[in-house]
Amino acid sequence: RKADDEDDESFIAASASPEDAMRSMLVLKMGCSRWVEDYGGDLSGYIYKVVRDNSNSPEGAAKDFCERQASQCGQGKKERKQKAKEKDRERQKAREARLRKEEQEEAKEKDKDPFQNLPEDSKFGLQRMLEMARDDPLHYLDEAAQERVRKGRVDLRCAVCKTVLADVHERFAARPKSLQREHDILPLVEEACDGGKDLSVPNYFGVEPPPLPPIWTDKVRPHLPKGAETYVLKAFPKKAGKARRKWRQDIADGKHKPAPGDDYEGDMMLTMACKDVLEPARMAEALFGRAASCESAKGACDVVKVAAEMVCKATDGAACTYGASEGREAASKPASEL
Repeated sequence: RKADDEDDESFIAASASPEDAMRSMLVLKMGCSRWVEDYGGDLSGYIYKVVRDNSNSPEGAAKDFCERQASQCGQGKKERKQKAKEKDRERQKAREARLRKEEQEEAKEKDKDPFQNLPEDSKFGLQRMLEMARDDPLHYLDEAAQERVRKGRVDLRCAVCKTVLADVHERFAARPKSLQREHDILPLVEEACDGGKDLSVPNYFGVEPPPLPPIWTDKVRPHLPKGAETYVLKAFPKKAGKARRKWRQDIADGKHKPAPGDDYEGDMMLTMACKDVLEPARMAEALFGRAASCESAKGACDVVKVAAEMVCKATDGAACTYGASEGREAASKPASEL
């Protein structure tokens, strides 16, 4: 049996009225329990600091906490309690004002939603349109534009494949040595065809907007020379490149704008060609292997070109060749056969 239980029984037996003694004990225990609920957290923190800093005696700590912290003893306890209540009321008012402000802001955001007051059937129709635009980026282009994108998608396979490898190699080489192991390169290849979420456009009806074009598309553009029948990759002109970089920054800042000029069509060509040629495991292995070989080799060593010749293939499965006509496919099928 516990010593406390024996003390309680002795106290009751020694009392003139056992019933009154029992009642007193229950009142004391209930009061203690409620006090701990109200002040136990503050008390444990206070005792911890006092013991840690050795700043007060047990009696002094008890007096200080009960008088100054809990405002239950000593002179002016009523005034201190009143001040504490007033502070609680002020905090409550501040919380209520903050909640009202948040509710007003939410209401304003709802009012900005252009689809908020549309009939349900119209909302469903718009949802289907957004889903079609997400699942088939060419769906809303006219037939001539669709044909140009399909043709560029085929013509640019080899050039895009090498450009993707060059972009991954550049980002990989810029990393610290501790992050230049073979498994570190694979995530870079896997995300090579995706420019990330377009956070400047809201999520309407649960349909996320199409992802942004890859970052490397800010450096090159599809180009069809006069009299030629095959698209080639060309560096962004200086003025157009500046506008493109500003567009990318505006998107990052939450300012949604369509891509400048005819960039959307070119982005479709490059993104779709990238997805066609992307083989993350093979590309990562080729890049890492050639980079390791070049470190021990003497003389010039083109990591990207050699890796591209190892993994990049034309639409007919033949290896891509890179020479005077950089990125030209050895052979390609018509766009209509894609």
